[in-house]
Amino acid sequence: MEKGRNSPVLKPLLSALSTVLGYSMNALTGNDYPVSAEDSTLALSTTEMEKLNQRYGSTAITKVCQSNGGKVTKNGIYHYSWIGNQQATNALDIVESTIVTLESQLIKPEKNDGALPLCSGRYEQIIGQDYKHNHFDEVNHFFGIIGVFAQDPVMLYHQHANRLKLQGL
Repeated sequence: MEKGRNSPVLKPLLSALSTVLGYSMNALTGNDYPVSAEDSTLALSTTEMEKLNQRYGSTAITKVCQSNGGKVTKNGIYHYSWIGNQQATNALDIVESTIVTLESQLIKPEKNDGALPLCSGRYEQIIGQDYKHNHFDEVNHFFGIIGVFAQDPVMLYHQHANRLKLQGL
């Protein structure tokens, strides 16, 4: 069976899931954003991401995955990053587990957070890439359900706000 976005089985399933997720997010947030699985998939393609980075890119985007730069780029902007290294983190979170499992089928076999390769989460000063989170845990999505031994994502954001405050930012 063909693997990836063009799989005859996976493509309609991802399209349907993306559409349901888009309309569900609109309903939950009270927004009325356009929903198009095809447009969102295209927008996240490597070609479109390269165009976006050329247009709005930052000197903080690393060219070498193993690099760990300073916290201030040449243009005076502070950059910190962290990312989880887990795919599915809690079996009780059916929505998240389903989405992450499907998405991880599309990622090359490299370390990832269920949606993004760890390398793409490296911006200048790396705080950590060992959090027991997946992509949705990192932003506390889907009812705040995280893994049993995972760090509290809200606490991580509080720590980061304090880090910036102590720097006078």
